[in-house]
Amino acid sequence: MFIVMKTVSFHPENFAFIKQHIEKHLPVIIPTDTCYGFSGSIFSFPAIKRVEQIKGREEKPFLVLVENEIQLKKYGVFSKDTLPDVQKPTSFLLPKTSHIPHHYFPETSEIGIRIPSSFLPLISFLHFLQYPIFSTSANKTKKPSIYTEAQIIHEFSCFPDILFASLGDLPTTAASSIIRLLPNGEQEVIRE
Repeated sequence: MFIVMKTVSFHPENFAFIKQHIEKHLPVIIPTDTCYGFSGSIFSFPAIKRVEQIKGREEKPFLVLVENEIQLKKYGVFSKDTLPDVQKPTSFLLPKTSHIPHHYFPETSEIGIRIPSSFLPLISFLHFLQYPIFSTSANKTKKPSIYTEAQIIHEFSCFPDILFASLGDLPTTAASSIIRLLPNGEQEVIRE
């Protein structure tokens, strides 16, 4: 008997099922504001390690997705009252707060953190979860980002522990901008 990855639609009626999968310390593939991404709870060391294993990636920190600025300030040290106004998906590099688990890439003092401000399905899911998730592109290391349902199924269907929450084919978009927010309020653009 051949076991394959389970697939559900990324819609509110499936959010509880997706959350259960995450809370079993298992990885999911979900649509993000840039491409399909591997995700799981930042509090789950086994899920982080499993995604590293699937990707063939070693110890490169994953992005943290949060619902809003309140969560951003809980997990990243941020001195200003409001975030810079950005026009495209932007990840901010911030010093970690004590709310980030010790196992979450302990060799780094910063985290990349993003609020998916214009991608409603993901915002709704983060609101449903009420906690941050990690995210990294759903691809093998050094391979291009994946935007189609068919390619996700082709690449990862042999992993029965992954849950694929599909939203069909996504528009091809550029990687997010990366801005380091410095304690003095200045910004350092890492990637535009």
